[in-house]
Amino acid sequence: MTCISKCARLPAEATCNSKWAVAGRSAHERNEETTEMAINGAIRVEFDEVLPHGAYVVGDVQPVKDWDRSTREVEQQVVERDEHGEPVLDGDGLALRHWQVEVMDGDRSLRRDKTFLVRIVSARQPVPPEPVGDSPFAPVELVGLSVGFRIARQACRGPWKGEAHQCRARQVFEFHATDLRPVSKGKAPGAATASVGNGRAGSG
Repeated sequence: MTCISKCARLPAEATCNSKWAVAGRSAHERNEETTEMAINGAIRVEFDEVLPHGAYVVGDVQPVKDWDRSTREVEQQVVERDEHGEPVLDGDGLALRHWQVEVMDGDRSLRRDKTFLVRIVSARQPVPPEPVGDSPFAPVELVGLSVGFRIARQACRGPWKGEAHQCRARQVFEFHATDLRPVSKGKAPGAATASVGNGRAGSG
């Protein structure tokens, strides 16, 4: 599980908000003992706090497929929409579209969760910076970085043949940005190393 030290964490009991976890209890007991938490929207965070060792682009920027609107013949890209379902436009009147790119954390001490996907909302396809020196990866700064939370329950298993419910749900962080840009001039990748270590590091 990837954690962010500067952001609030969900309580442990919220990691599996499923019908199996409270099976057999009365409605009153479920209301009293089941914790539900909703985080509306993403939380804005500072790039240097979350990735104090820097970050590197390790993949191509790809459009995010809209599975609900795509057909076998035509693949649609996810478009940012307002509460009425209408596309959200930028200052030039272009629809804001969703892109994603794989990014690597510059913290060499990480043994897992070293790479992660970042979703970028932009009318135009973001262009990653060029690699520096002999490295195949390009150091990058994520503009307008924010983080959202969701509960991944794919590994949960309900009661089966007398076996109790097994909760393997985990808290997952989703990273969002508005653009990519080269590392600021005069600033070496990972120069903002904090004494608390990597802001994403945590137990899984």
